[in-house]
Amino acid sequence: MINEKNSSILSSITYASRIQNAVLTPIERIDKLLPDNFILNMPKDIVSGDFYWVAEKYGKIIFVVADCTGHGVPGAFMSMLGVTLLNDIVNIQGITKSDAIVTMLREGVINSLQQGRKEISTSDGMDISLCVFYPGQYKIQFTGGMNDIVYIRDGKFEIVKADRLSVCLTLHHSDPFTLQEIECKKGDVFYLFSDGYQDQFGGDFDKKFLRQHFFVTLLEIYKLNISVIA
Repeated sequence: MINEKNSSILSSITYASRIQNAVLTPIERIDKLLPDNFILNMPKDIVSGDFYWVAEKYGKIIFVVADCTGHGVPGAFMSMLGVTLLNDIVNIQGITKSDAIVTMLREGVINSLQQGRKEISTSDGMDISLCVFYPGQYKIQFTGGMNDIVYIRDGKFEIVKADRLSVCLTLHHSDPFTLQEIECKKGDVFYLFSDGYQDQFGGDFDKKFLRQHFFVTLLEIYKLNISVIA
């Protein structure tokens, strides 16, 4: 009976992963918009609370990495909500300023989950890195909610700090998100990521990989051909 139940649940979650993967931006679309890219997406529990999203609007390329609260099925539900809201904000409403997108995403999460109601006590949401790239101008807007981004230029490592705000109902949920502008140049390598990498356990002592080791790894690989990394 346990084996039957386990098989049924596993089959259901595996099918759910196909639906989740179907709503993510197709790799062919990403390769067309951002040719030099790689994505490492390895869900721990078949379905994932992390998601990526890429779109083009008015000649600008918007790309996102987000880390939803919860793992497995709960996180996957949140990721589907995040993708749906981003599609509406950017593709339908035509919003392309990074801080405005994240602010509207937060409002959408709060409204969709009815987080203002007293009888519903939840702070579910997501941490996010969102960039708007102007291809002809070599300029990037960045807005982050708890998720920093990093870039490497001429061998030097730069961290762009995110706001200490999550995309959900919190004590400071009305505080504005910040728009940061980065002048980029040919050869710069930008990384967006969740905390899944640095939180991996392993090694001889089964310890966390940690942020410092993760950043050292990025410095070690940034000159490699993207196809080799992927």
